[in-house]
Amino acid sequence: MARVHSKTRLKAERTFRHRVDIPVPIGGLGEQLNAMLDWCQVNVQPLAWEQHGHSTKDADQRAQDFARFYFAHASDADLFKRTWCA
Repeated sequence: MARVHSKTRLKAERTFRHRVDIPVPIGGLGEQLNAMLDWCQVNVQPLAWEQHGHSTKDADQRAQDFARFYFAHASDADLFKRTWCA
């Protein structure tokens, strides 16, 4: 399963130039993630966005998880940022 997910995430990395990372707090995003996904379904054209997880490590090797949203158009990414990153 993880292998397929990795392939779809890599395809999104190549396909969608505009990305927005939402830090995942301890305990997760919960209903906020559902609301973000619903927002994308209503406000962004089908096949013009995707969402996958993403992780980085800081200088102390502590992991930080993100919900990464991929967009085909800068205008969609900007509107998403204004809506969810305020």
